[in-house]
Amino acid sequence: MHQSNYQISLSALEPDVQFELAGGENIADRAGVRVRRVRVSGPVDTKAIFGLFVDGMAIPDYFEFNLDALHESLRDMEWDPAPAYVLIVEEADELWRQAPLLMGRIVNVWLSAALVWRGEGVPFKLVFEFKEAG
Repeated sequence: MHQSNYQISLSALEPDVQFELAGGENIADRAGVRVRRVRVSGPVDTKAIFGLFVDGMAIPDYFEFNLDALHESLRDMEWDPAPAYVLIVEEADELWRQAPLLMGRIVNVWLSAALVWRGEGVPFKLVFEFKEAG
């Protein structure tokens, strides 16, 4: 996998937003839903932003770090089949502040891929979390 200046957690949603079954089993885990959390923890540059999405979606190493490659990869996901996908980008403030045009383009690529997945009945969600003001 791509190594960069961010942290990634392949665990399910944080405990405060998980839905648990009796015995503590998480519904998303049980259903095989891929829920991943990523966060940039260093300088924001183009490679770091693409790397965030590449590692967050477990895209193979042959990824070429451009919008066309991201679009193709997000529409495919054959290396990680699942009934649904959720990528949560934590502390997204800096990404949007430092690279708003690239982030907007990435969101457009994501939405295009999500339409393909919708046609197959597969939820494909992207969530941005921002730091609390104050």
